Amino acid sequence: MNIRFTEHAMKRYAERIAGREDRFDAASYVATNREKIERDLREMVERGVEVYRGLAKDKKPTVLLVQGAWLLVMSPEGALITLFKKELGVDDERLNREVMSRAMEIIAQKSEAVAVARDKNERRITEIKEDIRRSEESAKEHRVLAKRLEEYVTTLSKERQALDVEVEDISADLYEFINKIVGEKYFGIK
Repeated sequence: MNIRFTEHAMKRYAERIAGREDRFDAASYVATNREKIERDLREMVERGVEVYRGLAKDKKPTVLLVQGAWLLVMSPEGALITLFKKELGVDDERLNREVMSRAMEIIAQKSEAVAVARDKNERRITEIKEDIRRSEESAKEHRVLAKRLEEYVTTLSKERQALDVEVEDISADLYEFINKIVGEKYFGIK
């Protein structure tokens, strides 16, 4: 992976790992130790274990790595954005590492359960997606057919109306003729 380091991540290294708490001291440390910082951060990233890939709270795509007691926040494209140490409220560094180690084991177990469920359901999900695609396609074809049938009904209705008008015209001519013959005044046939 092509790892890039943001200036923010470099400053966080200076502050949190190298102990340079003053902003100017941290900036100076980054300027004079850039290669060492990049080497150390690269090693942390390479040794880190990915525990999350998805959207962060700010809705930005994020990759979260854990390396020891350190959490590394990266972009999906490989830029290290920031890093911070996960403090578990225990002063003993060894105990802190043990708790994080156990947490990583639990994360690995849960990740495996997710992978198993995903694999188990993958074929059925693929079948469902295909059924949805075919059903949508069929529904579209039915809508097209229904539209054509509606157009056909409209055409037939217009033809029927035209035939009715023709019959009415011929009937009117007939009744007019009959009325002339028998006298409209007496019968008024319509």
